[in-house]
Amino acid sequence: MNGQVGRRTGDTRSGVEDIRRRVMAGSWVGLLLAILGFLVIYPLLTLLLGALTDTNPVVEAFSLAHLSPATSG
Repeated sequence: MNGQVGRRTGDTRSGVEDIRRRVMAGSWVGLLLAILGFLVIYPLLTLLLGALTDTNPVVEAFSLAHLSPATSG
């Protein structure tokens, strides 16, 4: 009988542990998506800004003051 009781209590988890596991999994996925978003969106915006302005956004920092449609054509 002790073996059966131990097996039953070992299989069940508390609700707090399940909630903690779900929150940690969701936050881990959110962190990975934020890192991936930064690594994809930042270079694309840098390339787009470099294409639309006459400045080098890597060296001269971001500046929308030099934005002109003449540089995109």
